[in-house]
Amino acid sequence: MTVAELHAAGNGLFKVTGPVVFATAGELLETSRELFAAAASLRVDLSGVTEVDSAALALLIEWSRQAHQQHRTIRIEHTPEKLMAIARLTGTGDIIAMTGD
Repeated sequence: MTVAELHAAGNGLFKVTGPVVFATAGELLETSRELFAAAASLRVDLSGVTEVDSAALALLIEWSRQAHQQHRTIRIEHTPEKLMAIARLTGTGDIIAMTGD
């Protein structure tokens, strides 16, 4: 399995690459705590994501929850269609739709 990574790209933009699945979501969450700390608003680009499962949805929900608690905005960009399908199936599509495209 390829490693998932989260990188700061500047100006509040963060890029996720690789698979966002059960095996990688926890590590991405831990990495995000440090990387997101200094950003007033967040843009998370998922265009480099190669695979998703329901853990990816859980991660986005957690990032949205944390952003809300910290009075920050978060925008999810380039959400993979499979992730949108999982969100619609579970009734959580509005969380992703509210955060970006």
